[in-house]
Amino acid sequence: MASIFDIDWDNVSVNLTPHFWRENDDGSESSLMEVLRAVIEPIQTISDALYAKKDDTLANKNTNENAYLDVTGQHLALEEALNDIYDPSTRAIYITENDETYDAYNIDLYNQDESVTDFRPDNLYNQGEVEGEWDAATTYAIGEFVYYNNVMYESLAGANLNNIPSATIGVWWDIVEDSNGYTVNEFILYNQGEGIDIYNFTIYMPATITGVWDEDVVRAFLDRYVEITKKYNIIQL
Repeated sequence: MASIFDIDWDNVSVNLTPHFWRENDDGSESSLMEVLRAVIEPIQTISDALYAKKDDTLANKNTNENAYLDVTGQHLALEEALNDIYDPSTRAIYITENDETYDAYNIDLYNQDESVTDFRPDNLYNQGEVEGEWDAATTYAIGEFVYYNNVMYESLAGANLNNIPSATIGVWWDIVEDSNGYTVNEFILYNQGEGIDIYNFTIYMPATITGVWDEDVVRAFLDRYVEITKKYNIIQL
């Protein structure tokens, strides 16, 4: 049965060319037609290859190398395709959407003179930029930093007077940097998308198919359909 996709481009070029341009006066094929056939030949080669690929795809749609037409970048389609290939019996492979809002990573930064009444903002200091050595006679405000016995502390409350930092940890003071210079609870500021991997979705492969799949092969398959701007990770359960 003929198909609309099985195109004879040579025949198309002939039919679309006016009859008086097809032949010379002596009935031989015109030079124009020879040029058209030369131009059409590579197009016909590509068209034939695509048509053959379509037939091969439909005949082998559930195999790794030929599952093109039935698969899209939608997670439901990817999940179904992966189960068809790697876990057709139990179909335990599944995909979860990851939260793309990431509100937990949003930190508001303020200049020192900006008034914030509803909560205490985090203060950023260059290394070594603190109030100095702790002094029993000095009253410290919340968020001020001092050194005591070569350890950096942050004041946890206002009106902090004569409270020895090492003896009042968790009440009046909190350790920020130890004597070796390592920062406690250090956080790092990143530009958007820099420094941390944030995945749009996660693929979970069950333990029952361990050894059946190879991550590089799975990624090569998925990358045919997943948008280039999307990131995903694969976890072996």
